[in-house]
Order: sequence, then structure tokens, then C-alpha cells
Amino acid sequence: MPPMSETTSEKLVTLSEKLRDDRPMTCGEVATYFEVSQRTVDRWAAEEGMPVHRVGGGQKPRKRYYRSELDTWARSRCSDQIESGAGGAA
Repeated sequence: MPPMSETTSEKLVTLSEKLRDDRPMTCGEVATYFEVSQRTVDRWAAEEGMPVHRVGGGQKPRKRYYRSELDTWARSRCSDQIESGAGGAA
């Protein structure tokens, strides 16, 4: 097997770092990740089944999101839309 180029090696390191970066994310971080508003993130969580964890007690627990769950949810939404014909194909 030929040795990996630095480019391939760097890509693997970057991917590995992304996979390890599954720390809790705030609504603002999720909005940035998906390039949408925080209001859209709240709506997706309330109406579209976006996975969210409520942390802490009291009257207003904080919401936290995990990238691995978000990625799985987003892939599922895309495949559901394609299968239902809502993917924009004419």
C-alpha cells in the first residue's frame, strides 16, 4: 500500500478531531453550525424532532445539543425528504 500523502493524513486528523468534538452545544452554536437563526433551531426542536437535552432544573432548564445526534437527525431529514419527493426534483 502506498504511503498516505500529507493531505490525506491531515484530513484524517481533522475528521478525528471533529468526531471527538461531541461536547454539548448551545442553541447559538447549533444555529451557527446549520447557518440558520436561533429561532429556527428552537422551531426544529419543538416541531421537527431535533434532538435536544434539557439540563438543570428550575423553571427554565438550559437546552443542549450534541453534534453526533444533530448530524444523524439532519441526514434522516434529508433522506425522508428525498423519499417523499420533497427534495425539489420536478
